[in-house]
Amino acid sequence: MKSLLLAIKSIKPKDLFLIFAGSMLYVLSIKFFVTPNHLYNSGFMGVSQLLNDLIHHFGFEKTINFAGYINFAMNLPLYFLAYKYISKKFLVGTILSVLIQTIGVSMVPDMSASLLSNEIAALLVGAVVGGFGAGLVLQANCSAGGTDVLGVYTSLKWNISPGQLNIFFNALVYTICALAMSVETALLSILFIVIFSMAMDKVYLQNIEVSLMIFTDNKAVKQTILNEFHRGVTYWNGKGAYTENDKEILMVVVSKYEVNNIRKKIKAMDPNSFIIINDSLEVQGGYEKRLVV
Repeated sequence: MKSLLLAIKSIKPKDLFLIFAGSMLYVLSIKFFVTPNHLYNSGFMGVSQLLNDLIHHFGFEKTINFAGYINFAMNLPLYFLAYKYISKKFLVGTILSVLIQTIGVSMVPDMSASLLSNEIAALLVGAVVGGFGAGLVLQANCSAGGTDVLGVYTSLKWNISPGQLNIFFNALVYTICALAMSVETALLSILFIVIFSMAMDKVYLQNIEVSLMIFTDNKAVKQTILNEFHRGVTYWNGKGAYTENDKEILMVVVSKYEVNNIRKKIKAMDPNSFIIINDSLEVQGGYEKRLVV
């Protein structure tokens, strides 16, 4: 209990903003773009929508949206996974996000028509808004629940990103959708989740590896990266072709989330340093992913 209280206190105001904003964007994408177009969302929320439709099909009151409550209940076992294998801060933030979603999905009224008349345009905008929201929540070192929790776990264990796991999981959901509802709805929903997953992975900076090549006169820079950021550094000695001045050339791989802090630190130590950033990168070997920081 004490560790959970410490985890609650460790959540910064910036993280709370990201959790709230991301969760609400996710809810609004469902209410304004997904539901009015009779599509199904990704992950546990998509399953919740399917079950909600089945409940209404068997005569329950259609004015009551059960999807939020079903989604919350389905997430309960995953809280144990987050507690045991990821972090307590991650758990607290995820519970908060799922609560916001539950309230939002249950309380915000369904729209009878999409904000956009063109179905494909509505699908694309909804996918980008929802994926952006889910990515913001992940940036706050927690998740929007469901497959995002599993995605962080599989990314740490097997280098399978949350977006990739979303696609795998939803292949099953949309197969059921095609059998129970219609093939057209399933195909449009598949397009939705592919765009959603791509948007989420782009915003989730902790899951994007970046290489930095740093040219500096200050020999203390490499020790700062090692000691303050705990990242491995390879370096070699070089020489400027024009000035003939000696330089140290450093190579380091970090997450995109860390780039700004490292760059600011380097510039403070050596204002004349030269940094090349490359984010078209696949890393194999001893690189440590830090999805929860």
